[in-house]
Amino acid sequence: MRDTIIQIVEQHPKHYSAMIKRNPKLLSWVKENTCVNSTILGEEVYSAVNNVSNQCEFGNKKKFLSFKDGYGYCGHSSVCKCNKEQSAKLVSQAKLNYSKDKRSSIDSKRASTMLQKYGSKYNLQRDSVKQKISELPTD
Repeated sequence: MRDTIIQIVEQHPKHYSAMIKRNPKLLSWVKENTCVNSTILGEEVYSAVNNVSNQCEFGNKKKFLSFKDGYGYCGHSSVCKCNKEQSAKLVSQAKLNYSKDKRSSIDSKRASTMLQKYGSKYNLQRDSVKQKISELPTD
């Protein structure tokens, strides 16, 4: 059944859900094998074929995008922990690929901006930051 559904989706990407809905055997298979409780047949088909749920690892409901794209995140990175973690991982990975010249350029620009805005190259050289650090409780 799974292969039949995949073939239908590949041949009729815009109309696969209507075709599955008209075939009682395929529709029954989808309803029995889906991992989601949804009113959107396309999401149920995706879940059944790929054996995936719409729950993120933190228990939130992910947004269904399409059969081709699957699920997105459960929200914006400011509220969705899984999105925030994935975005942070991708940014870190991208930064690892920076060349030595690129990192040097970024550091010099950061130092220049700090000098313009605050009069020092680094945060720890600022009096206001030193004051805040000195006010922190010590163990």
